[in-house]
Amino acid sequence: MPSASCSLSAASSLSADASAAPDPEALWEAYQAARLAAAGDWRSWRMMRGVAATDGTAGFLYGSAYEAEQAADAAYAAWLAASKKAAPGVTG
Repeated sequence: MPSASCSLSAASSLSADASAAPDPEALWEAYQAARLAAAGDWRSWRMMRGVAATDGTAGFLYGSAYEAEQAADAAYAAWLAASKKAAPGVTG
């Protein structure tokens, strides 16, 4: 039976582990969680940038948002690979 796990411990850190037969549905859920986390981080960065803070907070939030975006991209790539493995030759 295929298994996959996802843990979202902070807004910008995501880890997704899949067995030899990854579950595309679980990986899709991990991707969605990562995308929501990244969107929240980008929202925080835009708000801080909007108030023109110069204490370095906006830069820190940008880094956090960028890392969250990279995690979401990695989760999407894992989902895409698992989907192709589950249904070879199927394209959408």
